[in-house]
Amino acid sequence: MKQVWVTSLDQDPAVVGALLATAKQYGLAADGHFWTDDLRKIAWKAPLERIADPAIAVWIIIGSIKTIPASVGFGLTLLALSAARLRERGPVVVWLERTGSMTAAQLPTPLQSAIILPLTSPALGAKLVAAANTPPAAPVMAPYRLAVHAHEGYGTWLEVGPAAASWAGSLVGVAPEGQIVFQGVGPAGQLPQKAVLAYPEQGLQLRLGETEYIAWAVRNLLTAADSHFVKIDGAPGSLLFGPYAADEDAEVFVLKTSCDP
Repeated sequence: MKQVWVTSLDQDPAVVGALLATAKQYGLAADGHFWTDDLRKIAWKAPLERIADPAIAVWIIIGSIKTIPASVGFGLTLLALSAARLRERGPVVVWLERTGSMTAAQLPTPLQSAIILPLTSPALGAKLVAAANTPPAAPVMAPYRLAVHAHEGYGTWLEVGPAAASWAGSLVGVAPEGQIVFQGVGPAGQLPQKAVLAYPEQGLQLRLGETEYIAWAVRNLLTAADSHFVKIDGAPGSLLFGPYAADEDAEVFVLKTSCDP
């Protein structure tokens, strides 16, 4: 029996109950939770183990895009990135919302491959079965590494670095809210206990289009075995990161982390 996990951003037990009943009627084993919006306590991490389980074929998210605060969008981003790191493929993401007019571009970047359906979609059960039997897309080979390290005790950290070629330094920026409060460099995969930073910089103002980022940077040489770690407080709506460059033609990567109404 295919398994699905439901994350409800709307605190409406009746809606979730009806969805679980529909899933069961169509032969899907369904369970889920109501979202807790508390970045400081790393509440977004609660369902990570279930979503990262290869047995979960579909991750269903219920929510109205017009009522999702920045903190929830950032939490969903962190959850999606963390789950992707723990399983090679999938799950297929289905987003259910009330109006049926939402587009993928309104979602955080890690969720923009989601199948978007109205909550009242005809034959919803059959469509969920079809999603459960859809092979997850192969992961995209990016030129960078991006990982999340989060715990209530030490906060939320992002880890960035090159996937293959080396970087002559690294920078990470946030916009329009949130802030970077600490940084370090060390071996990939774990937060460094101590670090020697080469020419560290803080509070750099970088503009990309109409968005201004506040970035921190280091000039340590990073290989595929090294990473730049930054601690983030608050809920940025966008992240900018990439190799350090002194000129304006630097190559950077942008990750949308908010839900746009």
